[in-house]
Amino acid sequence: MKIIKKFGFVITALMLVAIFVLFVFLILGISGVVHLRIDLSENGVFSLSQTTKDFLKTVDDEVTIYYLSEENRESPYIQEVITRYKAYGKNINVETVDMIKNPMFLNKYITSEESIDKGSIIIESDKRFTMVNPEAAIKIINESGPDGVTYATGFELEKQLTNAIDYVTSDKEIRVGYVSDHEPTDFSFLAEKLEDENILVSEVSIDEGISELDGMVFFGIKTDITADEEIKLREYLSNGGSLCIVSNPGVECPLLYGIASDYGISINRDILSQGDPSKVIYNEKHC
Repeated sequence: MKIIKKFGFVITALMLVAIFVLFVFLILGISGVVHLRIDLSENGVFSLSQTTKDFLKTVDDEVTIYYLSEENRESPYIQEVITRYKAYGKNINVETVDMIKNPMFLNKYITSEESIDKGSIIIESDKRFTMVNPEAAIKIINESGPDGVTYATGFELEKQLTNAIDYVTSDKEIRVGYVSDHEPTDFSFLAEKLEDENILVSEVSIDEGISELDGMVFFGIKTDITADEEIKLREYLSNGGSLCIVSNPGVECPLLYGIASDYGISINRDILSQGDPSKVIYNEKHC
């Protein structure tokens, strides 16, 4: 009788082990098909936003995300986030490239204006490619909760990757030129921010090919435009161009501001108004 009970216990144990192994294989099989990912981190910081998930469903182009690292030195944070892009995007592929073992791989992407550092991420489609800076990729996004405590809610990497995928799959590149004439204020910091959004930024002169630009920026110029430049700007706007004017307090630019006035924007030293001058925005004399 004791032998039978002992034998029965062994059978039960074996059955439990078999069920556990079957469960493991089942989970592995499902994850291989639908790329199952469970975010076990505190506050779910690796989980993609619903906006990104919805966007990835619309991506019809084949996109490859290359993570440049060294073998066994990959960042688990970056790998976790990019793997989720593959999980939610049917046309998103992810590859880790060892920069030491495959130095020739980088030749296609290195230009005279761009270097590639370890930890960089290249996003490529058949149309074009772009890169995500490793420092931006690992920046943690912190937000304060209702209890006054600051929580890590995600990584800058999601924003950078989503913008990059949108850029490489778009049919058109966005081009913005900031005007170098008339002693403008330094635009380099803002240009860098625009480039982070995959907007092509260049320094331009009003007298040279501005017709291909999606937008032009006058950033704190110290002298007004000329009559000839006014004609060219009005022609540019009539053909669908866009103009952004950041005024310099204390500097009068009647010709440039006259163009803005024709589009319902009134500019002076004290206020900025659109349409109805009684509805104004005060900002310490900055427009």
